[in-house]
Amino acid sequence: MAIETTLRGLAAILQQAEKELRGQAEAHGVFRYAMIRACVMVQSDAMLRIGHYQAAVGPFPKWQQLAAETQAERARLGYTPNDPLLRTGDLARSIQFTIKGDTGYVGSDHPVAAYQELGTARIPARPFLGPALFVNEYKIHKLFVFAVFKAMKLSSAVDEAAGDMQGLGRAATYSYPGG
Repeated sequence: MAIETTLRGLAAILQQAEKELRGQAEAHGVFRYAMIRACVMVQSDAMLRIGHYQAAVGPFPKWQQLAAETQAERARLGYTPNDPLLRTGDLARSIQFTIKGDTGYVGSDHPVAAYQELGTARIPARPFLGPALFVNEYKIHKLFVFAVFKAMKLSSAVDEAAGDMQGLGRAATYSYPGG
C-alpha cells in the first residue's frame, strides 16, 4: 500500500512537472523528439511482425495458422505459402506515423490492415499494431520520463542563462563610461 501511494505521488509530481514544463520544453523540441522516437518504435515493431506468426501478447491473440486453402492460393499466385500477411510487402510499407499536437498516431491505410488487425467473421485477427504498442509501452513511458527530466534540465539552464544575461546587461549599463 505504501509503495502504491508513493508511486501515485511520483506520477502526480511527474504529471504536474510535465504540465508546467510543456511550454518551455516544446521550445527545445524535447517532447516532439520523444514522440517521434516513440512512433518510430511502434512503427518498426509493427512492420517486423508482418510475415511471422506471433504469440499472444497482453490482450492480443496468438496468430492462427493460415488455412490450407489460403496457403495453396498463395503458392498458386507465386507468394510464399506460409508467411502470414506478407505478399508484396505493401502492408508493412503502409504502416506510417503522424504527429498532431502532442499526440502521435501509428497506423495503416492499406485496404486489408483493419480486417487483419481486428479479424472478421471469416478471417481470424492477426493484430500487428496493437501488440507493437503493447510491447513497447514501458520503453515509451521511460522515454517520456527522460524527456521530462531533460526538459527540466534545459529549463533550468535557460533560466540561469537568462539571469546571467540580465546581470551582464545591468553591469554594461552601469559601467558605461560617460553614460
